[in-house]
Amino acid sequence: MISEQPQATRPEAYAPASELRRNRNWLPLLYLFLAILAIKGIFFALDPDPKFMLGDSASYLWTAISGWIPYDRSFAYGFLLGPMAVWPGSLTVMVVVQTCLGAIAAWIVGFCLIRYFNARFWVAALSALLCAAEPLQLFFERMVMTEAVSTFLFAVYVVLGLAYLKRGSLLVLAVAQIVSVALISIRLSYLPMVVTNSLLLPLLGPEARPMWAGIRQRLRKSRAIGGGMRSNLNARWFAIHLVISVVLSQGLLYGYRLKNSELTGFPPAYLYADGPLLLGDWAPVVQPIDVPDPALRKKIFDALTVPLKPRAARDAHHFAPGGLRSTVEAATRKWDGSVDVVRSNNLAKEIAIRAAERDPLGLIELSAQTFADYFNTSYFLSSIELDEGAHHQVSKQFSDEIWKRFHARYQQLNPGSLTQRWHHAAVPWYLFLLFVPLIFTCLAIVAQRLYAPQYIFLGIMAWAVVLQAAALSAGPIERYLVPLAWLVFPMMGAVATSCARRWSAGRPA
Repeated sequence: MISEQPQATRPEAYAPASELRRNRNWLPLLYLFLAILAIKGIFFALDPDPKFMLGDSASYLWTAISGWIPYDRSFAYGFLLGPMAVWPGSLTVMVVVQTCLGAIAAWIVGFCLIRYFNARFWVAALSALLCAAEPLQLFFERMVMTEAVSTFLFAVYVVLGLAYLKRGSLLVLAVAQIVSVALISIRLSYLPMVVTNSLLLPLLGPEARPMWAGIRQRLRKSRAIGGGMRSNLNARWFAIHLVISVVLSQGLLYGYRLKNSELTGFPPAYLYADGPLLLGDWAPVVQPIDVPDPALRKKIFDALTVPLKPRAARDAHHFAPGGLRSTVEAATRKWDGSVDVVRSNNLAKEIAIRAAERDPLGLIELSAQTFADYFNTSYFLSSIELDEGAHHQVSKQFSDEIWKRFHARYQQLNPGSLTQRWHHAAVPWYLFLLFVPLIFTCLAIVAQRLYAPQYIFLGIMAWAVVLQAAALSAGPIERYLVPLAWLVFPMMGAVATSCARRWSAGRPA
């Protein structure tokens, strides 16, 4: 009689228990990623067509085709379009790549919640699946725009920041700074966040927490006995982390500026049109007195035909003849009549800064009004339609180039598709996003203190997105909320889990 196979001869019996446990922990995350891919795949099957927002999309494509470097936006995305679209001769490949990056970014939501906030799997999975179907991300995965790639890099940056806050690894901190520069090379609007976090992460990290605890302890002691606070804290490792973070970040950012200079032939800078963009955004607070040179002042404002005060005219100040950008460029032209890019940019920036210094309350009021414009339904919807490609004048040259390079007619590339209708219908969701930083802050106050550094890290980034959308914008633009449309899921999942856990712990048995 043949006996049953002994337990020890089963294959899994030879694997260490810790290895089996790790495999079991990763399996649900693998299944979650497959579910996210299924959601993305369904949307792709129903809506595979690429979309454009002119002239941003045309600029990026022209960079990919010719190597031309734009003055008013980051240049790296144009080079990425080479392997994603130009080399294969299909914009559909770009949509596939950006869809896969969106799937990874959604999966990172679930990973972060489990790994760094000890959330239950169902909470993490629900947050990740909702993120996969979020309208802004689905729409911009199809756009020849930077949002899909930058959101992926932003998700990687956030997970690295959370990893550093948990373990305090210098290597992780350094990699986070490297990723941050890749992020701003795709979309420069992340720059204030990146610079802030190069200081914030070491200040919140494990190496700094004993220092803050010691300061609090000495403050309490000095109040109790009337003594002074000693300053001989052992902060060596904190100082090392802070110095490495700031020096590495600033060094990499300077390297980006040098690369931009090498490609354009201009002095090192992030952009060469940030001055006109800022001047257009702040046009309602600009006055002639803000131009320091009386001769230039007369040239600029005598030629100005777009009114300064109406907020809705700010976009015209960016692009229309007779707006601030065009009159500043005309007033600073070279002797041969060509635009002096560097001089006009510097002058526009100087005018904008002088206006802000002269009337800071006016700038704050303008920012508050821009925030309120999101709740002006007709104004907000018109801005959404522009992002969707409506009301754009498409030149025959551009249509012919699209046909030549990608074998598709432009008119067929931007229909009223599923993701476009979903994007257009999601106005209540965009309005909710505007209040996410406030909601998160209120919940974080009553949540577990265990995750306070992580809450501060996430919360400051969320506030930065909303403040930039209000203060550095020509109107209510839902595209500026894309980072928050990803960030909301790990934020709310983390704080809701923590609040529920604290409430459960406080209930009587």
